[in-house]
Order: sequence, then structure tokens, then C-alpha cells
Amino acid sequence: MKKAIVLLACAGCSNASAPASRHPEAQPEARPGSASPLAEAVKDERDRMHQRLNAIRGISNAIALSDLPKAQSEAKTLVAIEDPAVLPQWQPFLARIRIAAIDVVQAKDIAAASTSAVALGALCGSCHQTVSGHASFAVDEPPPAGKTLADQMLSHQWAAARMWDGLLGPSDERWVQGAQALSTIHIDVAERKLTLEVWTNRVRELAKTAVNKPAGDGRSALFGELLNACAGCHSVIRDR
Repeated sequence: MKKAIVLLACAGCSNASAPASRHPEAQPEARPGSASPLAEAVKDERDRMHQRLNAIRGISNAIALSDLPKAQSEAKTLVAIEDPAVLPQWQPFLARIRIAAIDVVQAKDIAAASTSAVALGALCGSCHQTVSGHASFAVDEPPPAGKTLADQMLSHQWAAARMWDGLLGPSDERWVQGAQALSTIHIDVAERKLTLEVWTNRVRELAKTAVNKPAGDGRSALFGELLNACAGCHSVIRDR
């Protein structure tokens, strides 16, 4: 039953319901009006998957915004997630994910937190590949293009989030979609009268490189550079 729980929960990042068992006769009998033990176990595992995903996305967003305390708060949430029914082949990955999250909690600066965060994201993707359980994500369209800085930053955030999902999935489609979008988004920094071209140009350069970056450690390293560039730009804006 534990194997069935894991395979069904690998779809935990999607909005789809779990498929029915091919061997219903092998499942424990449920009491009338109550969910079966397998269904309850799958739901619990899926909930933990969602908790992990939300925390990991929160870590990335916070680092990009140069908000170390927020990133560390999200990492603490990730460390605290317990998984009593995990399969043996998952245990090494979850242990390493927890260690990477602790490294974020203990990071002295954004650069250190970024390094640990991208390692964490790569571990998620590796775990999904190992158990043949690529995560799926809800379809979300890009925000409407706008001329204001706020509109442009929303598009930036959307594109960077697609690339992050590409690491977590792992998903080539998600990664390339985000990189292509990020490489073309114009940020009108003149609106704020700030000299930020060095950062916005760096983001575009990294995004263009990312489009053709093959899957593997190279993507993780590149995304770490991207996070640092975003954080550098936001720290300038925040401190002005």
C-alpha cells in the first residue's frame, strides 16, 4: 500500500484527482460513509507535497526579493514537515532536502541562501525523476503585458517562477517557457529614476542563455545567478 501512496502522491502538485486502483479487491474495506485507508493516506501525502511545494516556491520568491528573513521563515516551514510513511528510496532525497533547507535557515546572506535554495530545487527534481513521478503544475497564463514598472515586474515574477518549476518538476517545457519570456521582458527602470540597467541587462542575458541550457546541474547554477541578480536589483530599490 505504501508504494501506491507514493505513486499517487507524485501527482501532488497537480489539480487532478488520484487514479483509481487497478486492484480494488486488494484495498482495505472502508466503512460506509468514510474514505478508504488508502484514499486517506494518499490525501495526507498529497497535502505534504503541496506544503513542500508552497514552501520551496516561497523560498525562491523571497530570495529574489532580497528578503532573507522571509526565505528563512519558509525554509523553517519546510524543515518542520514530517513524512512518517515515506518509502526507503525517498528517504535520502528528503533528508538532503531538509539539510538544504536548514542551510537556508542558517545562511548569513542572500548569496548563501540562494546557493542552498537552488540545491534544494535540484534535489526535488532528482527525487521526482528517481521515482518516475514528475510533478505537474496547474496551467496559469502570463499576466497581461503592461507599460508600468509594476506590470513589468509581475511578468518578470511569472517568468522566473516558470523556470523554478522547471527545476522542481523537472520540466523542460516550463523551464524554456519561463526563460523565453524573461529574455524579452523590458523593465522600464527610468520610471523610478534608478540606475538598475546592470541588473536588468544581467537578467536578460541569463534568460537568453537559459533557453538553450540542457537539463542538469547547469540549469541549477544558472538559476542561482538569476536569483542573485534579482536580489541585487531589489536590494537597490529597497535601500533607496
